[in-house]
Amino acid sequence: MNIRNKTKWTLKILATYGFLWLLTATWGEHDVDCDFDRQLSVGDGGNSLGGDVVPVPVVRIYELANAHDFQELENKKMVPPYPWRYRRHGVAVAPFIIIDEIAWITSELGGESERRLIFWFFGYSKTHVLKAYWGV
Repeated sequence: MNIRNKTKWTLKILATYGFLWLLTATWGEHDVDCDFDRQLSVGDGGNSLGGDVVPVPVVRIYELANAHDFQELENKKMVPPYPWRYRRHGVAVAPFIIIDEIAWITSELGGESERRLIFWFFGYSKTHVLKAYWGV
């Protein structure tokens, strides 16, 4: 195999890698965002200690200064008193790999904040928690 053929193959591989990375950064990021909204769209309202528990909508927050310090969020009243969810825009670090940060409160005693690594492949996504910051 001469140098010209090696160069052609290298360029083809790099172009394919770049194309797959672009797909992940655009289509994959949007798909993961929609999945997050679907999974956390409904929370529990009412009295969790013996009263009726009813489904309530979980409101999406689009800007949150520090989603990983729960005490600061509560003390400064940076979050609403009703169920909420937040997702920081993810980053495609390689083809089919997205890293993002999320936080949510879906009921009185249900919520988390974490950094996630997501394997995405054309509609299928598998999540792995890299770091959990707090959980209720």
